[in-house]
Amino acid sequence: MRFLPAILLLVSLSPSLPVSAASAGDWQVGVKSADGPLTPYWVTLSNGQVLGKTAGVPAAVTPLVSGDLTPYLTSATAASTYQPLATILTTLANLSNATGVLTNDGAGVFSYIASGTGGAT
Repeated sequence: MRFLPAILLLVSLSPSLPVSAASAGDWQVGVKSADGPLTPYWVTLSNGQVLGKTAGVPAAVTPLVSGDLTPYLTSATAASTYQPLATILTTLANLSNATGVLTNDGAGVFSYIASGTGGAT
């Protein structure tokens, strides 16, 4: 029993055990807490995934890459993140360039008053 205090000290200094066990091929990530110790997390990355965070916890994330963006843009995440496209903005974007003044009749209908025709400037 002479070594009992040393064994108790060793056990008390051991890091806490993780909540989940690691699998072969997992990445171990340590996140430092405010008071210093690292909390271990294990993340399994599949092809094309990167290390990111989900709800503040390290996680495998699939990045948005070029290609067909329709599945992402029609998702709930995109709907709650981006402003919906307004018809009036689409109308403005499709107008051809012309010299004059652009008017709006208040109902979202645009028209040009060509310069030199006596219209308001």
